[in-house]
Amino acid sequence: MTSVQPGGFIAVDIGGTSIKGIAVDDGGRVLRRLDLDTPVGGAAVLERLGDLIETLEVTLEADGLMLARLGVACPGLVDGRSGVVRFASNLDWRDLELQRWLTARFGVPAVVENDARAGVVAEHAWAGADGADDLAFVPVGTGVAAAYYLDGALARGATDAAGEFGHLRAVADGELCTCGNRGCVEVYTSAANILTRYRRGGGQAESTPEIVRTLDDDPLARRVWGEAVDALALGLASLVTLLDPSRIVIGGGLSRAGDALLTPLRRRFGAELPWREHPPIDRSGLASHSTLVGAALLGWGLGADDSRSAVRRLGTQLELQERVTRS
Repeated sequence: MTSVQPGGFIAVDIGGTSIKGIAVDDGGRVLRRLDLDTPVGGAAVLERLGDLIETLEVTLEADGLMLARLGVACPGLVDGRSGVVRFASNLDWRDLELQRWLTARFGVPAVVENDARAGVVAEHAWAGADGADDLAFVPVGTGVAAAYYLDGALARGATDAAGEFGHLRAVADGELCTCGNRGCVEVYTSAANILTRYRRGGGQAESTPEIVRTLDDDPLARRVWGEAVDALALGLASLVTLLDPSRIVIGGGLSRAGDALLTPLRRRFGAELPWREHPPIDRSGLASHSTLVGAALLGWGLGADDSRSAVRRLGTQLELQERVTRS
């Protein structure tokens, strides 16, 4: 009978559309990735999260490992020091003591962090000494957020709410946002809202990647995409004016659009800042995996010296797995 030894950990990225998790051994090898749909309702989300972790824990045990730590990233207002989710509208969570719940259920230390901040932890480690001390990370997926390293330190804000970039107003008297305001960046730029606005206009594409593939031939796709790029550029110009980062990194699912996003975004962004030098805008080297890799780093509990190699190892494995899944 195989003996079970400490050494494995589980990382989870809770999103509004799906919950992604990985089981990783103490050498940084991804043993399994599991994606589940995010259900409706706070209790249902918590139950699905527990089911996912339990399934991945079985994977660790089958490999002779005992679960030692958990790293979990989720959207919304998250107090990363106490592990309390103050508010996550897409998950229907308010004042949820998630870290306490995880530790009580699984009997191991758990780290809970805002998804964008988990992502910027991974991006900071990926960049290493290459301009990472003043780094802005902007994940664009189901929602839009941002997180920052300023003067080499992770920025949280007075109430752990730094990074609600998606709710900067980009369009005066624009469309209604879930936050209650109108014209927010997220209404125009998130992948989900791009598809919603395109379909509402009569478009036939069934996914945002399909919209991107039709930009050359579909005037509606070009209009909706152009409005998304404009809103994102306006938001980034405000971000740079206030925080002066040395680099901006775009991540999340929309970053997979590559030059179809970055080329017009850089042009529009530059036009908004004619009076000053502006930082480069780059696509994340981790593509859409930044948050999950960041959750893994937090769960792994690595020191800074080991984080960069771990990020590259994890990112490479996840990207290879995703390419196999897509092919």
